[in-house]
Amino acid sequence: MTWRLGVDTGGTFTDVIAFESETGEWRATKIWSDAGGVAEAINRAIEALKIAPVDVAAITYGTTAITNAIVENKLACVAFVSTKGFKDVLRIARQKRDHLYSFKAAHRAPPPVLEANCFEVDERCTHEGAIVKSVDEKSLALLLREIPPECEAVAVSFLHAYANGANEKKAAAILGRRFAHVSVSHEISPEAREYERSITTVLNAALLPLIRRLVSSLGNMSVPLSRLRFFHSAGGLISPELAERHPLTLGMSGPAAGALAASAVARDLKIPHAVGFDMGGTTTDCSLIVSGQAALSAEIRIGSVPIRQPTIAVQSIGAGGGSVVRYTNGRLTVGPESMGAKPGPACYLRGGTIPTLTDAAAGLGLIGAAAGFKRPVKVDVGAARQAFAALSQTLQISVEAAALGTIKVASASASRAIKAVTMQGGVDARACALIAFGGAGPMLAPFVAQEIGLQSIIVPDRSSALSAVGCLTADPLMTRQWTIRLKMAQATAETVERIVGGFLTSLRRDFHLMEDKGISAEETLVALLRYPGQSYEIEVPMTLPFSCQAVTADFQRLHDRAYGFTSSDPWEFVAIRISIKTRSPRLATAGETPASSGLELPATRSCFDGRTWIDTKQYRRDRLREGATILGPAVILDEMSTIVVPPGFAAAADGPHLRLHQRPVGGGQELGAGFGDKTENALA
Repeated sequence: MTWRLGVDTGGTFTDVIAFESETGEWRATKIWSDAGGVAEAINRAIEALKIAPVDVAAITYGTTAITNAIVENKLACVAFVSTKGFKDVLRIARQKRDHLYSFKAAHRAPPPVLEANCFEVDERCTHEGAIVKSVDEKSLALLLREIPPECEAVAVSFLHAYANGANEKKAAAILGRRFAHVSVSHEISPEAREYERSITTVLNAALLPLIRRLVSSLGNMSVPLSRLRFFHSAGGLISPELAERHPLTLGMSGPAAGALAASAVARDLKIPHAVGFDMGGTTTDCSLIVSGQAALSAEIRIGSVPIRQPTIAVQSIGAGGGSVVRYTNGRLTVGPESMGAKPGPACYLRGGTIPTLTDAAAGLGLIGAAAGFKRPVKVDVGAARQAFAALSQTLQISVEAAALGTIKVASASASRAIKAVTMQGGVDARACALIAFGGAGPMLAPFVAQEIGLQSIIVPDRSSALSAVGCLTADPLMTRQWTIRLKMAQATAETVERIVGGFLTSLRRDFHLMEDKGISAEETLVALLRYPGQSYEIEVPMTLPFSCQAVTADFQRLHDRAYGFTSSDPWEFVAIRISIKTRSPRLATAGETPASSGLELPATRSCFDGRTWIDTKQYRRDRLREGATILGPAVILDEMSTIVVPPGFAAAADGPHLRLHQRPVGGGQELGAGFGDKTENALA
């Protein structure tokens, strides 16, 4: 037998999906993320899935370790080496205010490098790539002595190194005599924008010790490390060796995997506009999907730090199932602090006593009673209600009202994130389908849908572990973006092909460190163009041999779509983005044929409707046949998640997926009320 595994480690759980290529069999499990380290967690998962390690052909691993290290500022001590006169670039940063008219705006967070650890080298390169002054080896040797011993890594970012990295290479060779961890900007972020390039290189250097410890620990897996690939932020796979050099490419590893899998669901169902809604234990991650493709961004922010690397565009907020509920300064808040896997939400009985979003759902009866399912955790409703006792006393309201208020606050926060990603993409959120996944996504999605005015929700097959599915189904892929300074008049076929050819050679070399040189690979080029004087560029697909006429026509068409006008003025090159990928074998999606009976579970669920507790029926998702419809209120269960169908919603099987939609209800009932109303539970 030949098994492939997708592993997604979140703040609370690690989800594992396995696929056997000969039989088409799928297996899934969920384990605690604090299960003794990554290697031990994977070993335990393989054992729980009843798979022999020798039968595991490949593992794809998605992780939040890099994201968490940046957000929590758990980074290695770094020395920053810049061109003479430019060591303050990290402190000067950008003259940008997130709250333009607020006098109470928080001060900018300090950069991740102490001022005493910033150094200068007398060198110079022009913006065209001409070396004006080479690096002096003697001065660098003296600089080595000045770097404090507590520094574990060095980041080198010279002025205009994106145009010519020769001086950075020379400096790195000398600094490498003492430091095992050195990052240079022309490899990490070969683009103009001095501050973004420098901070990105610094973060990459600060993460090198962490990623190398992680890769080293993975050597303790029961499966050889050579069979493992990391899922990276741009939506593909890279080898551990490349991850060790470019750990920052894993900055949005887990959320990007979920967005990739959600885009595949949108393609399957032919949904033109969708939003991926991934609510896990620590965060909620939202992504815009247009025509079956998740949007790609050249720059993202993790915390308050800009990172200049191609990444699937994901909007993250600190509101997940494990997020802490507090009442401070007259406001009820959910997150960003999370109880994580240990002690976790109170209802999991792992030591947690502080109320969380999961406790709110459990206290309202929204988490189904999963008798007959082998779920990894049991939910104690009494413990969840006890966690809200102090908060309800402070607010002088009932426990039920406090829990319902928590659900509404979390839904409002998630709605704002969804509106942000759709507005940035020029899409009306109300015209999108909400693809809900993650441990808490299908449970909270109806509340979010009504907050925005969405009419359709898709709960994919294996929704709780969809990010692991994204890892499992991803292709080996490398994406990189380079600055090109070229006017339209200079963009002859010979010039463009010579420049792009050099970039292709570099990317092919790195790609073939991961994949067999003889394997057939697809290469995709995107030109980033703008009119002179514009601040933002248009992404224009490009092919070789280069045609200026074809690129101009595409640029004008896409500019008109984005801004509502076009011009006959000449454009200019800003950058080129190149992707190389190989196609993995497609995985079968057909599951077992649902049973013809036993859809309704014998136990009912007591749910709070805003006024009183009402018995609400439960149903098994794995028994739903194509076309079967359930009218809310109801709770639908599978082995790893709960799907809430409130009053005013209907749930119908659509292939392996479940589609929820709002339907007219007399009296205009709101979600969170009316679970006791009479309902039809009919099968087509």
